[in-house]
Amino acid sequence: MMIDIDGFSDVNAAFGHAAGDEILCEITHRLLISTKETQIVARIGGDEFAVMLPDIYEQAEAGFYAQQIMEHIAQPILVQGSPISVTVSGGISLAPKHGYGALELIANADLALSRAKRTGRNQLYIFTPELRQEATARRHHAMELLRATDNREFVLFYQPQIKLSDGSLSGAEALIRWVHPTRGLLPPSEFLTTLARGPMWLAWGLGSSMKPVHRRPIGVGVVHLIFASA
Repeated sequence: MMIDIDGFSDVNAAFGHAAGDEILCEITHRLLISTKETQIVARIGGDEFAVMLPDIYEQAEAGFYAQQIMEHIAQPILVQGSPISVTVSGGISLAPKHGYGALELIANADLALSRAKRTGRNQLYIFTPELRQEATARRHHAMELLRATDNREFVLFYQPQIKLSDGSLSGAEALIRWVHPTRGLLPPSEFLTTLARGPMWLAWGLGSSMKPVHRRPIGVGVVHLIFASA
């Protein structure tokens, strides 16, 4: 089981790093008293923990046990004389159903944790093969975007803006499209989600790789670059 504290950076910003350290220590303590001697608790990141439950094999039992741990952690923590409430999100993978090796199980539980955190705070998610397929697809799509920026496959279409009062041209909206080599002309809805999840340099690469469909001036006014689906 992978556990991550919800909004821990906000806690540090609001109460200071000393308070954040106290919360981490208390959550560690609560994890330890919530588990048996045969179970292992480890802190594997800044605000991320792993719990190995070698005596639990059924999905329903794992989910029930994880909910108990999360409810225990959610109880207010007294920090510098004031109660602070924090929640955690969790992801679960089971052996041998979801993998055999430690690294595979941790990776799958981490995928489940990511899905739980996208759902909201204080959420628990159990790994499904679809999560791995989605992660693979996102990775493939991101690699396609990198190739597309290198090959300058993004183009701009200019849509004129007309003043209703006199019919004159006041400007234009620049609408981005992806000329995919096999799928044809793609709207922004096909690639902006992946772009938003990627690094900033990928977005910069997209901007620098765009080319207009023509270079003739279209009139006086402001050109607005529209990234929303149109």
